[in-house]
Amino acid sequence: MKSKNYIYQVTSLLILSVMSFMGITSCSVSDNSIIDNDSQSAVTNITADVYGGFYEIDLTEFGDTRNWTATYDADWLTVVDSKHEKNASLKVFVEANFDGTSRSAKIIVQNGGKCKEVAVTQEYPVMNDVLYPYFARGAADAVPGTTCAFRVVGNWYDASRGAEIADAMAQAGIDVAMPICGGAAQGVLASARESGMKLAFIDENSFAKAPGTVISSCSTEQRKAARETTLAFLEGRTAWGTTRTVGLQEGYITFIQDDPLYEAAVPAEVRFQMAALVQALLDGSRTVPAL
Repeated sequence: MKSKNYIYQVTSLLILSVMSFMGITSCSVSDNSIIDNDSQSAVTNITADVYGGFYEIDLTEFGDTRNWTATYDADWLTVVDSKHEKNASLKVFVEANFDGTSRSAKIIVQNGGKCKEVAVTQEYPVMNDVLYPYFARGAADAVPGTTCAFRVVGNWYDASRGAEIADAMAQAGIDVAMPICGGAAQGVLASARESGMKLAFIDENSFAKAPGTVISSCSTEQRKAARETTLAFLEGRTAWGTTRTVGLQEGYITFIQDDPLYEAAVPAEVRFQMAALVQALLDGSRTVPAL
């Protein structure tokens, strides 16, 4: 599977994420409908986890379920029987996806004059369960009424695509974007410099990438994590079958506060508030709320 990327989009503190597009013939009325002459109802979706597996979609709403055909254009899913004369359900197999990215596709099911679109997505749990919801929560806590969303670029290198989506987001009124898209972030940076949209970065100190445009940056100590994990294995201390979550208190994440470019880009009042928040998280007087 080809890796994807994200750019977060927040409206008023916006997460922008970049969405991949699949080319496939659509049903004749709308992208999210079942057309049955005078009636129409909502599309049915499949959301698979990273392990994939078999999924079924009920086709009884077609009425006559003896003759239907299904078409799709993704190589990571399979309609078990794309043309069947008896089954009243659509059986779909989704392959496992362990590279930490999301992907999407569309299945078109037709039976005579009726058409059903099935959106299939396989999501990145860390994005859906941690990065996105906590970014959205933080943005809303900072500015009540803030809304967030994300899109997927489709790879880690397409700077032109990153710029195209960032341009559209800026025109839609997005104030702040957080790109998680590798080399495609260069396009986001270029777009933000032109539009005035602000950016937040993670993984490393990124203020110098666009002074005055980048207003927030964290570093993650991945080398420290790799070293400790490797030593634990060599010394026979690996706790197999378990996971460990670490953050600021354990020294794996640093919110950059001492860069002069941060001081120049962010008002003193906001910097003082951030310093107090980071210290509270470090000393345990404040904890990250569960969602």
